[in-house]
Amino acid sequence: MVRVELAAPSFEGIAVVDRHLVHLSWQQIHEDKSLILSFDPIPGPAHSPDYLIAVHNAVARRSWPHTRVAVVWRNDASATLDWANRRPAAGGPGALAFPLIADPDGRIAALYGLGDSDQEALWGQFLIDSSGIIRQTTVSGFPICASVDELLRISQTIGCLTLAGQ
Repeated sequence: MVRVELAAPSFEGIAVVDRHLVHLSWQQIHEDKSLILSFDPIPGPAHSPDYLIAVHNAVARRSWPHTRVAVVWRNDASATLDWANRRPAAGGPGALAFPLIADPDGRIAALYGLGDSDQEALWGQFLIDSSGIIRQTTVSGFPICASVDELLRISQTIGCLTLAGQ
């Protein structure tokens, strides 16, 4: 069971990074830094990229110097690549400053308790510290996201605690 104060499940997967498909190990995703891991269960090109663009902008501004960001998306790798490479004017997010990980069968989401192929997928965000422990989570049955400013505040707090050895 995934819970706050327990180790985050590790995984590997195919992700869009710098407009290309790459295989990422857990070590490459996490890099022993704090990690904001978001799960987005809506597949398809009709998906609004606004939240991803806001997170991209925060990452690009280096607002999270000790934090990595990764988003797991319920779609296959080729559809993820196609959507991620669309410019915002064409309904996509454009280049993202973080990996967009394909999860077509819901295997990664299931590791985090967000449903599987037989269940309706849930939305989720997990803040994981540099040692791999889940420190905060938000799970919802509908598209509610913490604001980017709130994620920044929480990640900075977790980063400060991690750097202080707490």
